[in-house]
Formats: sequence, C-alpha cells, structure tokens
Amino acid sequence: MGCSKIFGSTFVLIFLLTFSFHSFSSSTLNIYLSPKGVDTQDGLSAAKAVLTLKRAHELVAAHFKKSPSNVNIQLAPGVYYNQTVTWTATHPLYQIRIYSTSATNKAVFDGRSSSTASLANQRSFFILKGTNGKATNLSFEYLAIRYYAEAISFNGNRDDEKAGFNSNNKILYCLFDKIGSKYHVDKSLPAYAVVRFVNSRKNEVKGNVFSNVENYSRPELLHSVYVAHLSHENTFEGNSFRKQPGDPLRIRDYSNFNVITKNEFDSAGAYAYSEWYCEASESSDCTKKVPECPSWGSKMYSNVYRGSGLFHYYVRPNFQNSNSACKTKAPANADNRRLRTSSNVTTNEYVVQSIQSNKGYYGVCPSRGHCVSASGSCYMDGGGTANHICINSNWTLRSEFKAPLKTSKGYLVQSLLNSRYISGYCPRSTDCISTGGVCYVNAGGTANHLCQNNNWKSR
Repeated sequence: MGCSKIFGSTFVLIFLLTFSFHSFSSSTLNIYLSPKGVDTQDGLSAAKAVLTLKRAHELVAAHFKKSPSNVNIQLAPGVYYNQTVTWTATHPLYQIRIYSTSATNKAVFDGRSSSTASLANQRSFFILKGTNGKATNLSFEYLAIRYYAEAISFNGNRDDEKAGFNSNNKILYCLFDKIGSKYHVDKSLPAYAVVRFVNSRKNEVKGNVFSNVENYSRPELLHSVYVAHLSHENTFEGNSFRKQPGDPLRIRDYSNFNVITKNEFDSAGAYAYSEWYCEASESSDCTKKVPECPSWGSKMYSNVYRGSGLFHYYVRPNFQNSNSACKTKAPANADNRRLRTSSNVTTNEYVVQSIQSNKGYYGVCPSRGHCVSASGSCYMDGGGTANHICINSNWTLRSEFKAPLKTSKGYLVQSLLNSRYISGYCPRSTDCISTGGVCYVNAGGTANHLCQNNNWKSR
C-alpha cells in the first residue's frame, strides 16, 4: 500500500535521485574485479578478473597514457578483504566509475585481513591524490565499506587555493559501517573522517548510509563527512547518518557554498552540522602554513533529525584578533552569512534508500523497511506496485519473486486476485493475503473467493 507524508504546506519530504547503470560510451574501458580474481590477469573480462583496486589503478594509469577514455571498474558481488589504494590516475575529461554490478548485492570492501579477524588491519580504504586544479571525476556507486579507521579521502593541496584542488567526484548509494579506531587494530590513533575532502570541490555525496562510526577514544573527533581547507560547492543529499557520537558533518577552514539537504540524522552527534577552524592563538595544533578562516555561504535545509529537542548546528564565532587574512569580507554571493538554514525538522520518520532496476531512489518514509518508488511514494515492506514487490527497502520484480519467502516476520506471500498481485506477511506458507492485508488459511477464504495455495479462486 502506498503512503507518503507531508510536513507543512511548503515542506514536502519526498526526494528522488535516479541513476542509470547502463550509460556507457562505445570507447569505455571496462575493468573487472572479483573476490576470486588474480592480479596477474588483464582484467578485461569477467573470466579474467583481477582482485585488487591497486591492480585496477595500474591498468587505468596505463590506459590514460595510451588512449584515454571513460573507465568502468565493475565489481562482482562478494567480500574484498584487506585492500587499500592511493589513487593518482585521473583525467579531467573522462570519468572513472567504481561500482557493484548488482546494486542490491553490494560488493563489500572489508579492512580486516580475513573474515576471522576481529579488527581492521588497514587504516584507509581509498585515498585520492589530486592536486593539479582539475576535475578528477571519480565515482563510487553501490559499495559497502566496513572495518576501516577511515574510508575515502579526496586530497588536494590545502595550501594552494587557486591551483591545488580536485573536483567532480561522486559517492552514491554506498554503505559505510563500522568505521573508526574502535574497529581498527591501532586504537591509540583517533580517526577523523569516514569521507574527507581537502581542497576538493563540486563533489556529490548522495543516498548513502553511515552507521556505527566511532573512535575507541575521543569520539568527538570523528565525523562521517569532513569538508576541510577550501572545499567549496559540495552537495550532501539524501544520506542517513546513524549511531555515531561525533558530529556527522564538519565544515572547516574557508570551505564555502556547500549544500546539505534532505538528509537524516539519527542518534548522531551533539550537532548535526558543525563548522570549525583552527585558530593559532588558541591552539598549538594548527599546522597550516597560512591561518585558517571561517567558512561562508553554506545552506542547510529540509533535513530531518530523529530525536527530541531542536535541530542542532554549531558555527564557531569569528575570532577577534588582528589576523588580516581572515578579516576580509565574506566571498561574493555569500550575503555575509556563515550558514543559512530553513525547514529542518525533528521527526519520527526516516530517510529511506531503495534500489529498483539498478537505479537508486530516496525519500522520507514511516519505516526503514519501506521502499521509495520512481514516482516518490513510500510502500510498506511486503507491499508494492503492480510490477514490483518491496522487500526490506529494496524492490524485486514480481515475476522474479520466489514466493513464499520465509522471514523473521513470517512468510512473505504473493496472492493473485482478479489478475492483480497482492503481497504481505502471513504466518503460514500456504496462506492467501487479501487487499485489506488479512491472511486466510489454505482452503479458507471470503464469501466470494477461496484460498488455494497462496492464490485466490472465485467461488
């Protein structure tokens, strides 16, 4: 059954992001990875897949030197253990997509040495070094990343505002879980970011889930997204930040015009958003060559906060010393505002991310198990449309659904009534479900219809 909810006359909490998996150009280089891959192979087919992103990086670097084009790094389902890579092979005109071949069966990068290890062995999963002031065009799509101290860093040159940045990267519909020093073998060194931007601009972080983000000590130092040192015009939309004691979003040091919208903050931090900069007169930890400065012109609107109290944000006041580097006015178009906020609300609903036919959608629904459709409606777990059934927030084609499916909620059954499928949870595998959601035993039924092994027959 479809349901959607509206908060107020101007605040509609249904949001979509669609993304197609199948928009490849004819010149695209395809590189295949598999947990069973071998790095001595060429990686140009699924049968000759490589194992590591390090090997994929070598192949991409060689390709860009010879005949550059778009690159697709296709990840077969499964778990990739103990991987880390520092990435430098990029091209300002071509995109590098790193993505799971199945959006609902995400490839998992696990920083442990094996499945029997209890803690992460690798500190970081992926570090981009892009410092030449050009677009780097990396895209991470439908991955699961777990058991690292930190996950992804987009590193520009923090001391070169004009020519030291990277830009135009994306993180879409990924799951980050168990990230921080709590999950790493070296608990003495705190982690600072799940996803970090340093002089990195015009990036998109959309439809992701960040959960169990925690340091062993100093939990306030770790942020799901850390936007630092001249990182301008980034967009954070439709993400879910859960179970983390640190502030999920931290903006630092003249990182301007960032947009934070349609995200969910659940049991996360003292502040959903916090802005900070290191002031040398107050701290000996400031190591940048030039003074750090306040950030300007960011917007935070139409987000949801699960919990009691007000929606929280923190902006560090302008300091009042004689530092001329930071006494300049706000940048053009900032309207002399450090942060603009509107329509952020406290709610009992959730931002839900759903996959349908390898496309991602998100919206605000009453339950995490709901699915969001292409039209923006929320559907109950076990319900659905004429062509799709909702199973724990993701869509499955009714024609491919193997009913009945045994779950912790009972059996998910699918009943045919007058050429229309109805679905829902019932206590018995042979039950039929009615349009009102009532379960009937096999050989039972209503005045007009008889239940026969999940399907309805006219009496």
